[in-house]
Amino acid sequence: RSGRLFLGPMDIDCNDPIGDLYVLDVIDTNEPIDSNHSVKKQSTKSTSTQSQKALPAPGMDTLRPNVSLRSLSHTLKGQQPTISNGLDWSPCNTKMYYVDSPTRRIDVFNFRIFEQSDFSGKEHKGLSFGMRNRSPFIDLNNARIVNKNANGASAFNTESIKGTPDGLTVDAHGNIWLALWEGGRVLGINPNTQAIFAEVLIPNVSCVTSVCFGGPALSWLVITTAMKDGEPDSGQVFVAEYLGGALGLPATEFKGTAFTPPAMSFAMPKSAAPTTIMAAKL
Repeated sequence: RSGRLFLGPMDIDCNDPIGDLYVLDVIDTNEPIDSNHSVKKQSTKSTSTQSQKALPAPGMDTLRPNVSLRSLSHTLKGQQPTISNGLDWSPCNTKMYYVDSPTRRIDVFNFRIFEQSDFSGKEHKGLSFGMRNRSPFIDLNNARIVNKNANGASAFNTESIKGTPDGLTVDAHGNIWLALWEGGRVLGINPNTQAIFAEVLIPNVSCVTSVCFGGPALSWLVITTAMKDGEPDSGQVFVAEYLGGALGLPATEFKGTAFTPPAMSFAMPKSAAPTTIMAAKL
């Protein structure tokens, strides 16, 4: 939420853990960070990597001098990803949630934005932040579901959830909203109990890809889907309202560009608002 851009390359065949996690980082120090660092070249044919100089990509001439592309593989605790996917932060920026889809988990990192004084040592490793202590946050093979008993009190049961974790977003209360590929829904997850407390069903669509908040007061959950044969509404964008007061957080612009992007507006037709927690086609 501080203007960095994270990127997650993947195995094109979706089989081998040869992916990585990268960041276009902006270091606000007095001296520019050397951009001639080593990066890992991804290969879908082999798990081997080779070191190479980072070459400017198209549009890189618009970046500020202190922007650098760096691998975060040293933070992944030896668990190279196959498909880097959902990624977002807690509202206070102390937790980072991350999905490697084939694991069927959301993992969580401790996250800290460095102060200016941190750059006097080597802890920063050329980065403006620290992320460490990767651990499982929720495993869909053994997920806790919130149910209400006859007295209205919360109770939990454990079961396997259909589908594969894909994109996610975090709302202003810190709840995680997770799209399920081949699951036909979005799950609402409590960050304190790691329990699923809500689900948003996408009618007649199975491949749900990602999710974000938008609309008036960021109160609408906007959901993207992928096309699939036999599902006429697949590939459409859906929207859900009435999520128990859940509100999104404002989007953060990438701070590493040397120009100011034009203002963007976001609007939805009134007919898109459903009356239940069933998503409606946009």
